[in-house]
Amino acid sequence: MALRNKANPSAGMPLGGLCVNEATGNVVRADGTDIPGLFAAGRAAVGISHTTTFSGLTIADTIFAGRRAARSILGGSN
Repeated sequence: MALRNKANPSAGMPLGGLCVNEATGNVVRADGTDIPGLFAAGRAAVGISHTTTFSGLTIADTIFAGRRAARSILGGSN
């Protein structure tokens, strides 16, 4: 949330959301089991942003979470 903007607070980027298997990037159900074939990467997969997070710095979230999911899909190792 852009809380400093008193006129119109709004989200500047995704604020987390999906729970993922940390080893594979698979999205997990509420009971902790993987949803086969459903992967997440980027901010949706790595947690909640801090108020001092700059959107340009989160490119690493996308790269590394995407690489984790791709390796899992292709059967490679992390």
